[in-house]
Amino acid sequence: MATILDVSLLNTVGIIFPILIVWAVTWAILRKTKWLGNAPAIDAVIASAVSLIVLISPKLVHFLNFIIPWFAVAIIFFILLLLVFRIFGAEEKDFANAVRNSSALMWTLIAMGLLILTAGIFSTVGQDFTNLAFDSTAPVESTTTGGVATSSFDTNIANILVNPKILGVMIVFAILVFAVALLTGSDIPK
Repeated sequence: MATILDVSLLNTVGIIFPILIVWAVTWAILRKTKWLGNAPAIDAVIASAVSLIVLISPKLVHFLNFIIPWFAVAIIFFILLLLVFRIFGAEEKDFANAVRNSSALMWTLIAMGLLILTAGIFSTVGQDFTNLAFDSTAPVESTTTGGVATSSFDTNIANILVNPKILGVMIVFAILVFAVALLTGSDIPK
């Protein structure tokens, strides 16, 4: 039975989103750099060829289908954040100055982008590498509960992230980052 919440149709047309994104990004880069001259038709043909080449790799399509929604959510979040700042009196030149002058904001955006890309790579090829590491016919036995010697990539990542040693290292690393920032007098976000 078809319902409003039934999104199974999106699975059948889900191949279109990566094609459109690759086409748009390729065309925008070619138009901005004028690498092939000032011919929009040639740029469109090259962008179409590159976007159709993406279809050859199902892993690349899966990767793009994973990261596109996350980047869309991040962009929507930043647009809403800008709207909130506008409500409180910030002007457009304040945003431009903040992006140009604040290294903390720039590094935060870069870190978020790299985090999304890394999660996409792990989501795409993580289980394949886990399958290569374990013989699928032999049972895997872990000596402790919450161990990372399982044949499930998602379980291994979850167990690594909640491991007390890893959490302790992350806390010590965060303390060191702030200590270095405070001792060197660098720009700390206020």
